[in-house]
Amino acid sequence: MSNDIPILEFTKNPQDDPAWTTMFGHLAHPNFSNPVFYRHNGSTVNLFNLYNGETVYLIGRGLSIEQALVDKKTRQLLFHPSIIKYGMNSAPDVMDFNVNLWSCVDPASKFAPQILKNPNIVKLIPLNRFRPNATDPRQKDLEKTLAYTDGINKVYTSLCPNTFGVQTFLLSQDSAKHISFGNAFLGCPAVLYGYFKGHKCVLLYAIKLALLLGFRRIVLIGVDFKMDKAQPYFRNTSSDFNEFHVQHNNNLYEALAPMIQDICKILASKESPYQCQIVTASKIKLMPFIPTVDLKKTLEEEIALKSR
Repeated sequence: MSNDIPILEFTKNPQDDPAWTTMFGHLAHPNFSNPVFYRHNGSTVNLFNLYNGETVYLIGRGLSIEQALVDKKTRQLLFHPSIIKYGMNSAPDVMDFNVNLWSCVDPASKFAPQILKNPNIVKLIPLNRFRPNATDPRQKDLEKTLAYTDGINKVYTSLCPNTFGVQTFLLSQDSAKHISFGNAFLGCPAVLYGYFKGHKCVLLYAIKLALLLGFRRIVLIGVDFKMDKAQPYFRNTSSDFNEFHVQHNNNLYEALAPMIQDICKILASKESPYQCQIVTASKIKLMPFIPTVDLKKTLEEEIALKSR
Protein backbone atom coordinates (compact mmCIF):
# COMPACT_ATOMS: atom_id res chain seq x y z
CA MET A 1 0.00 0.00 0.00
CA SER A 2 1.46 3.32 -1.06
CA ASN A 3 1.74 6.17 1.39
CA ASP A 4 1.46 8.72 -1.40
CA ILE A 5 -1.73 10.68 -1.97
CA PRO A 6 -2.85 9.84 -5.52
CA ILE A 7 -4.11 12.89 -7.38
CA LEU A 8 -6.09 12.47 -10.58
CA GLU A 9 -4.71 14.33 -13.53
CA PHE A 10 -6.86 17.02 -15.07
CA THR A 11 -8.77 15.85 -18.11
CA LYS A 12 -11.20 17.63 -20.41
CA ASN A 13 -13.30 14.47 -20.63
CA PRO A 14 -13.69 13.23 -17.06
CA GLN A 15 -16.56 10.96 -18.09
CA ASP A 16 -13.99 8.86 -19.99
CA ASP A 17 -11.96 8.27 -16.85
CA PRO A 18 -13.07 5.23 -14.81
CA ALA A 19 -12.58 7.32 -11.70
CA TRP A 20 -15.51 9.46 -12.70
CA THR A 21 -17.90 6.65 -13.55
CA THR A 22 -18.27 5.28 -10.02
CA MET A 23 -20.65 6.64 -7.41
CA PHE A 24 -17.71 8.75 -6.27
CA GLY A 25 -17.56 10.73 -9.50
CA HIS A 26 -19.39 13.63 -11.04
CA LEU A 27 -19.08 15.51 -14.32
CA ALA A 28 -18.52 18.95 -12.79
CA HIS A 29 -14.79 18.51 -13.07
CA PRO A 30 -12.95 20.69 -10.53
CA ASN A 31 -9.79 22.66 -10.97
CA PHE A 32 -7.18 20.57 -9.14
CA SER A 33 -4.87 23.55 -8.87
CA ASN A 34 -7.15 25.20 -6.30
CA PRO A 35 -5.82 25.04 -2.73
CA VAL A 36 -7.81 23.20 -0.08
CA PHE A 37 -6.95 24.34 3.44
CA TYR A 38 -6.98 28.03 4.39
CA ARG A 39 -5.91 30.11 7.39
CA HIS A 40 -7.54 33.28 8.72
CA ASN A 41 -5.45 35.60 6.52
CA GLY A 42 -6.24 33.72 3.31
CA SER A 43 -2.92 31.88 3.19
CA THR A 44 -3.01 28.18 2.37
CA VAL A 45 -1.47 25.18 4.11
CA ASN A 46 -0.98 21.55 3.12
CA LEU A 47 -2.48 19.12 5.64
CA PHE A 48 -2.65 16.08 3.36
CA ASN A 49 -1.60 12.83 5.07
CA LEU A 50 -0.97 14.61 8.36
CA TYR A 51 -2.06 11.48 10.25
CA ASN A 52 -0.70 8.89 7.84
CA GLY A 53 -1.89 5.36 8.66
CA GLU A 54 -3.56 6.26 11.97
CA THR A 55 -6.94 5.31 13.45
CA VAL A 56 -9.46 8.05 14.18
CA TYR A 57 -12.48 7.79 16.46
CA LEU A 58 -15.28 9.72 14.77
CA ILE A 59 -17.71 10.84 17.44
CA GLY A 60 -21.38 11.71 17.07
CA ARG A 61 -23.97 12.38 19.73
CA GLY A 62 -26.30 9.44 19.28
CA LEU A 63 -27.65 7.73 22.37
CA SER A 64 -25.21 4.83 21.98
CA ILE A 65 -22.33 7.07 23.04
CA GLU A 66 -23.47 6.50 26.60
CA GLN A 67 -21.91 3.02 26.41
CA ALA A 68 -18.50 4.60 25.88
CA LEU A 69 -18.84 7.29 28.53
CA VAL A 70 -20.55 5.48 31.39
CA ASP A 71 -18.06 2.62 31.68
CA LYS A 72 -15.18 4.13 33.67
CA LYS A 73 -12.47 1.96 32.09
CA THR A 74 -13.63 2.57 28.52
CA ARG A 75 -13.87 6.29 29.14
CA GLN A 76 -10.35 6.32 30.58
CA LEU A 77 -9.02 4.53 27.50
CA LEU A 78 -10.90 6.82 25.14
CA PHE A 79 -9.31 9.85 26.79
CA HIS A 80 -5.80 8.40 26.50
CA PRO A 81 -3.46 10.96 24.85
CA SER A 82 -2.53 8.60 21.99
CA ILE A 83 -6.18 8.19 20.89
CA ILE A 84 -7.25 10.62 18.15
CA LYS A 85 -10.84 11.79 18.58
CA TYR A 86 -12.74 13.65 15.86
CA GLY A 87 -15.91 15.34 17.07
CA MET A 88 -18.80 16.33 14.83
CA ASN A 89 -21.24 19.15 15.56
CA SER A 90 -22.00 19.20 19.30
CA ALA A 91 -20.24 15.92 20.16
CA PRO A 92 -17.33 17.64 21.99
CA ASP A 93 -19.84 18.83 24.62
CA VAL A 94 -20.29 15.33 26.01
CA MET A 95 -16.57 14.61 25.64
CA ASP A 96 -15.71 17.46 28.02
CA PHE A 97 -14.32 19.19 24.92
CA ASN A 98 -11.51 16.65 24.90
CA VAL A 99 -11.27 15.98 21.16
CA ASN A 100 -8.39 16.51 18.74
CA LEU A 101 -10.34 17.43 15.60
CA TRP A 102 -13.74 18.97 15.00
CA SER A 103 -16.01 19.78 12.05
CA CYS A 104 -19.46 21.14 11.37
CA VAL A 105 -21.35 21.97 8.18
CA ASP A 106 -23.96 24.20 9.82
CA PRO A 107 -23.04 27.67 11.11
CA ALA A 108 -20.59 27.24 13.98
CA SER A 109 -22.64 29.61 16.14
CA LYS A 110 -25.15 26.77 16.64
CA PHE A 111 -22.60 24.92 18.76
CA ALA A 112 -20.89 25.51 22.10
CA PRO A 113 -18.43 28.43 21.94
CA GLN A 114 -16.01 26.40 24.07
CA ILE A 115 -15.26 24.36 20.95
CA LEU A 116 -14.26 27.41 18.92
CA LYS A 117 -12.30 28.94 21.80
CA ASN A 118 -10.29 25.80 22.57
CA PRO A 119 -6.82 26.13 20.97
CA ASN A 120 -6.14 22.40 21.46
CA ILE A 121 -8.92 21.41 19.04
CA VAL A 122 -8.14 21.59 15.31
CA LYS A 123 -11.27 23.00 13.71
CA LEU A 124 -11.86 22.08 10.04
CA ILE A 125 -14.76 24.15 8.75
CA PRO A 126 -16.23 24.43 5.22
CA LEU A 127 -15.03 27.61 3.58
CA ASN A 128 -18.55 28.97 3.28
CA ARG A 129 -18.65 28.90 7.10
CA PHE A 130 -15.13 30.30 7.41
CA ARG A 131 -14.23 33.01 4.88
CA PRO A 132 -10.60 34.22 5.05
CA ASN A 133 -11.99 37.77 5.05
CA ALA A 134 -14.25 37.97 8.10
CA THR A 135 -15.04 41.62 7.31
CA ASP A 136 -16.94 40.66 4.17
CA PRO A 137 -19.55 43.44 3.82
CA ARG A 138 -22.30 41.02 2.82
CA GLN A 139 -24.36 40.50 5.94
CA LYS A 140 -25.40 37.00 4.88
CA ASP A 141 -21.78 35.85 4.79
CA LEU A 142 -21.14 37.42 8.17
CA GLU A 143 -24.04 35.49 9.68
CA LYS A 144 -22.79 32.23 8.16
CA THR A 145 -19.33 32.69 9.61
CA LEU A 146 -20.21 33.92 13.09
CA ALA A 147 -18.64 31.76 15.80
CA TYR A 148 -19.96 33.39 18.96
CA THR A 149 -20.60 36.76 20.59
CA ASP A 150 -18.15 37.75 23.31
CA GLY A 151 -19.95 40.45 25.21
CA ILE A 152 -20.75 43.05 22.57
CA ASN A 153 -18.12 41.83 20.12
CA LYS A 154 -18.82 39.30 17.39
CA VAL A 155 -16.11 36.70 16.80
CA TYR A 156 -15.93 34.94 13.43
CA THR A 157 -14.72 31.41 12.79
CA SER A 158 -11.69 32.50 10.76
CA LEU A 159 -10.36 34.33 13.82
CA CYS A 160 -10.73 31.38 16.21
CA PRO A 161 -7.50 29.61 17.25
CA ASN A 162 -6.30 26.52 15.37
CA THR A 163 -9.08 26.82 12.80
CA PHE A 164 -8.85 26.02 9.09
CA GLY A 165 -11.27 26.72 6.28
CA VAL A 166 -11.75 23.86 3.81
CA GLN A 167 -12.60 24.60 0.19
CA THR A 168 -15.92 22.95 -0.66
CA PHE A 169 -18.62 22.87 -3.29
CA LEU A 170 -22.06 23.01 -1.75
CA LEU A 171 -24.54 22.49 -4.56
CA SER A 172 -28.01 23.91 -4.19
CA GLN A 173 -30.17 21.24 -5.80
CA ASP A 174 -32.05 18.75 -3.66
CA SER A 175 -31.14 15.10 -3.51
CA ALA A 176 -32.96 12.37 -5.39
CA LYS A 177 -35.21 11.87 -2.39
CA HIS A 178 -35.93 15.59 -2.09
CA ILE A 179 -34.04 16.08 1.15
CA SER A 180 -33.42 19.78 1.45
CA PHE A 181 -29.85 19.43 2.65
CA GLY A 182 -28.63 19.60 -0.95
CA ASN A 183 -25.50 17.84 -2.18
CA ALA A 184 -21.98 18.50 -0.94
CA PHE A 185 -18.64 17.91 -2.59
CA LEU A 186 -15.31 18.49 -0.95
CA GLY A 187 -13.56 20.65 -3.51
CA CYS A 188 -10.04 19.35 -3.31
CA PRO A 189 -7.60 17.12 -5.24
CA ALA A 190 -9.34 13.81 -5.69
CA VAL A 191 -8.41 10.91 -3.49
CA LEU A 192 -9.45 7.32 -3.93
CA TYR A 193 -11.64 7.26 -7.07
CA GLY A 194 -12.37 10.95 -7.40
CA TYR A 195 -15.09 12.76 -5.52
CA PHE A 196 -17.79 10.91 -3.66
CA LYS A 197 -21.18 12.50 -3.79
CA GLY A 198 -22.66 13.34 -0.45
CA HIS A 199 -25.56 15.16 1.07
CA LYS A 200 -24.68 18.18 3.11
CA CYS A 201 -23.98 15.81 5.95
CA VAL A 202 -21.29 16.34 8.56
CA LEU A 203 -20.52 12.60 8.66
CA LEU A 204 -19.64 12.39 4.95
CA TYR A 205 -17.72 15.65 5.24
CA ALA A 206 -15.72 14.24 8.18
CA ILE A 207 -15.09 10.91 6.43
CA LYS A 208 -13.67 12.66 3.37
CA LEU A 209 -11.50 14.88 5.56
CA ALA A 210 -10.30 11.82 7.48
CA LEU A 211 -9.14 10.31 4.16
CA LEU A 212 -7.37 13.51 3.18
CA LEU A 213 -5.65 13.66 6.57
CA GLY A 214 -4.32 10.14 6.04
CA PHE A 215 -6.39 8.06 8.46
CA ARG A 216 -6.74 4.42 7.43
CA ARG A 217 -9.24 3.23 10.03
CA ILE A 218 -12.36 5.09 11.15
CA VAL A 219 -14.19 3.95 14.30
CA LEU A 220 -17.69 5.38 14.65
CA ILE A 221 -18.85 6.21 18.19
CA GLY A 222 -22.31 7.59 18.89
CA VAL A 223 -23.21 7.52 15.19
CA ASP A 224 -26.60 5.81 15.38
CA PHE A 225 -28.44 6.92 12.23
CA LYS A 226 -31.59 7.05 14.27
CA MET A 227 -33.27 9.92 16.07
CA ASP A 228 -36.04 9.73 18.65
CA LYS A 229 -38.29 12.69 19.40
CA ALA A 230 -38.20 12.03 23.15
CA GLN A 231 -34.42 12.34 23.22
CA PRO A 232 -32.85 13.33 19.89
CA TYR A 233 -29.30 13.27 21.21
CA PHE A 234 -27.41 11.99 24.21
CA ARG A 235 -27.97 14.35 27.15
CA ASN A 236 -30.35 16.45 25.13
CA THR A 237 -34.11 16.77 25.52
CA SER A 238 -34.35 20.12 23.76
CA SER A 239 -37.83 21.17 22.72
CA ASP A 240 -36.25 22.71 19.62
CA PHE A 241 -36.40 19.29 17.97
CA ASN A 242 -40.00 18.86 16.92
CA GLU A 243 -41.49 15.94 15.05
CA PHE A 244 -40.60 17.49 11.69
CA HIS A 245 -36.89 17.77 12.55
CA VAL A 246 -36.77 14.20 13.81
CA GLN A 247 -38.52 12.80 10.75
CA HIS A 248 -36.41 14.95 8.45
CA ASN A 249 -33.19 13.55 9.92
CA ASN A 250 -34.46 9.97 9.88
CA ASN A 251 -35.34 10.38 6.19
CA LEU A 252 -31.82 11.65 5.57
CA TYR A 253 -30.30 8.64 7.34
CA GLU A 254 -32.32 6.25 5.16
CA ALA A 255 -31.17 8.05 2.01
CA LEU A 256 -27.54 7.98 3.11
CA ALA A 257 -27.46 4.28 4.05
CA PRO A 258 -26.89 2.83 0.54
CA MET A 259 -24.38 5.59 -0.23
CA ILE A 260 -22.34 4.81 2.88
CA GLN A 261 -22.55 1.09 2.11
CA ASP A 262 -20.92 1.75 -1.28
CA ILE A 263 -18.29 3.97 0.33
CA CYS A 264 -17.39 1.29 2.90
CA LYS A 265 -17.20 -1.38 0.21
CA ILE A 266 -14.91 0.63 -2.05
CA LEU A 267 -12.65 1.80 0.77
CA ALA A 268 -12.17 -1.77 1.99
CA SER A 269 -11.54 -3.24 -1.47
CA LYS A 270 -8.11 -4.46 -2.52
CA GLU A 271 -8.21 -2.03 -5.44
CA SER A 272 -8.42 0.91 -3.09
CA PRO A 273 -5.13 2.80 -2.69
CA TYR A 274 -6.14 3.49 0.90
CA GLN A 275 -7.46 0.24 2.34
CA CYS A 276 -9.38 2.36 4.81
CA GLN A 277 -11.80 0.49 7.06
CA ILE A 278 -14.92 1.96 8.65
CA VAL A 279 -16.19 0.16 11.76
CA THR A 280 -18.66 1.04 14.50
CA ALA A 281 -18.49 0.70 18.28
CA SER A 282 -22.24 0.02 18.50
CA LYS A 283 -24.43 -1.88 16.07
CA ILE A 284 -26.29 0.40 13.65
CA LYS A 285 -29.62 -1.17 12.77
CA LEU A 286 -29.90 0.82 9.56
CA MET A 287 -26.39 -0.17 8.46
CA PRO A 288 -25.68 -3.82 9.32
CA PHE A 289 -22.93 -3.84 6.69
CA ILE A 290 -20.63 -1.80 8.96
CA PRO A 291 -18.58 -4.21 11.14
CA THR A 292 -19.08 -3.84 14.88
CA VAL A 293 -16.04 -3.84 17.17
CA ASP A 294 -15.59 -4.03 20.92
CA LEU A 295 -14.62 -0.45 21.75
CA LYS A 296 -12.77 -1.27 24.96
CA LYS A 297 -10.73 -4.02 23.31
CA THR A 298 -10.00 -1.87 20.26
CA LEU A 299 -8.74 0.98 22.44
CA GLU A 300 -6.60 -1.36 24.55
CA GLU A 301 -4.97 -2.88 21.47
CA GLU A 302 -4.21 0.49 19.91
CA ILE A 303 -2.76 1.95 23.10
CA ALA A 304 -0.64 -1.17 23.62
CA LEU A 305 0.66 -0.93 20.04
CA LYS A 306 1.67 2.70 20.52
CA SER A 307 3.27 2.02 23.90
CA ARG A 308 5.82 -0.49 22.58
